[in-house]
Amino acid sequence: MPTWAVSRSSAFFWSASSRARSRSRAPSPTSFATSTTESPRGAARTTIKKELNTLSAALTHAGNRGWVPHSSAIEYVPPFAAQSEPRTRWLTLDEFPKLLAALDTTEWMAKRVSNLEPDEAERKLREHGELVAGRQLFVTVACFTGAELSALSRLDWTDVDLMAGRIRIPGAKNAIRDRTIDLDP
Repeated sequence: MPTWAVSRSSAFFWSASSRARSRSRAPSPTSFATSTTESPRGAARTTIKKELNTLSAALTHAGNRGWVPHSSAIEYVPPFAAQSEPRTRWLTLDEFPKLLAALDTTEWMAKRVSNLEPDEAERKLREHGELVAGRQLFVTVACFTGAELSALSRLDWTDVDLMAGRIRIPGAKNAIRDRTIDLDP
């Protein structure tokens, strides 16, 4: 199990091998690079790359807060290349309603506003409900059209024709790349 260790200089180190954990001192950047680029217990290279990216982001965040030197993210996270094959995954009919339900954070918000005045709590819950509805609409349109985030962010209600059952997805560079998608009833 990987563990975190803090040295006297407040630098964070990642210890991913049993050799590094058994040492009395923190691993050097060289030993760290060796232990993390090996594939322990058959971990996929893309998994290792994702974990190193997460560690780098955490160290950068810690550097921004002044907890560690900014060089820690560069010094202790070795460059590591891994190629992943993109895969297409489709939501099942059972998963789609679950996805929309997961976007509904009204219960969480109700707990947060429970100590406010009733009028203020009601207003915040109403605003939050509108936010949730907007999120659910955005995800629904994304799922039904397969449009990219940039195209969805350019959508306007003038692009939606509910009577004809169509939605026009604006092209990225020009009107020639526009596409029209039929909405299923």
